[in-house]
Amino acid sequence: MTDEHPGALSFLDAVADRLEETGVYKDVLSALDFAGPKRPLRLPSAIVTPMRDQGGESRGGGVRRVESVVAVTTVIAAPNDPGGGRARDPLAALLRAGRTALVGWRPEEGTDEFSFLRGALAEIGDGRAWWEDLYTTARWL
Repeated sequence: MTDEHPGALSFLDAVADRLEETGVYKDVLSALDFAGPKRPLRLPSAIVTPMRDQGGESRGGGVRRVESVVAVTTVIAAPNDPGGGRARDPLAALLRAGRTALVGWRPEEGTDEFSFLRGALAEIGDGRAWWEDLYTTARWL
């Protein structure tokens, strides 16, 4: 971990690289990249977002366990599909690839393995379906 980017921010690029290695996404961005100048997403896409860092157990002397939660939002085309039914199988394949790549993987030395926390449909509309999976990891700071 670097002093400039504590917690989840320090390994966003590693998570994005890991997802790119699956070969199933046309775009993999961090939410910080996505927040910049708008450009069309190439679908399917994954957007990696640091959701929170939370302090936990303390070892004293300022050393504390910090749990990081990271979201991976998968965006898939769902044109003329108001209910999202036709997107179900392609979305399931993308989620399987992303989860397989991340669960059990360590983003940096000294971090716990990524664990799957939960996933949920975030949005359907404008010809797209957005699904958000949450993952946790932890480290001592």
